Amino acid sequence: MLTLEDLLWVGSGAPVKFDNRSYDPAASEYKEKYLAPWLVNEFQRLYPNEMAPDLEECNYTDPSVWEYASWYMTEKGIVLDPSFPRVERNCELTEWSILPWSVIKQHPGRLPWLMP
Repeated sequence: MLTLEDLLWVGSGAPVKFDNRSYDPAASEYKEKYLAPWLVNEFQRLYPNEMAPDLEECNYTDPSVWEYASWYMTEKGIVLDPSFPRVERNCELTEWSILPWSVIKQHPGRLPWLMP
């Protein structure tokens, strides 16, 4: 199964293949310490209006909502959908949170030849 880390790697050193069949503490640590904060910074740079904190709405600047984001590939890049608690599910299924291929290619994962 193709993973986000196969296409995008923002950790230190060479990209790693995590065990996605069961809980992998290394994968959780990577997502918490590297991926999620990096995504917040990139999305703040790319989409400052959508990422602007609003205490009464969705807080996309909270890295924890990006740790287990679902994702899919498009011709423009990878769309990442944040994961919110059940009471905030209206914040999911964003259409703006596209990480362009040009950015991803600067941080290739294990299988860079799969990118357009």
